[in-house]
Amino acid sequence: MDNQDRNEIALSAEVLEQKQQEIELKEKELAEKESMIKKAEDRIAKAKYNLYDKIDVDLSTMDKMIGVVALALVAAILYAIVSR
Repeated sequence: MDNQDRNEIALSAEVLEQKQQEIELKEKELAEKESMIKKAEDRIAKAKYNLYDKIDVDLSTMDKMIGVVALALVAAILYAIVSR
């Protein structure tokens, strides 16, 4: 092996190490982003179900109550528009 071959091998090894470090850095960034997304999803899920957790009522009953309140609100708005 001559000196030029050794330099090429050393250079290719350096390039491979550099690319490996870049890949590891990108993997770390992806893991951090995945963690952030998972935390955001958990917060959304907790916020969505906290209402049902605090009130000791069956889920279908709660849905019916929300429907009745929504209908009452629509009726009140329609009454206000018609009576004006």
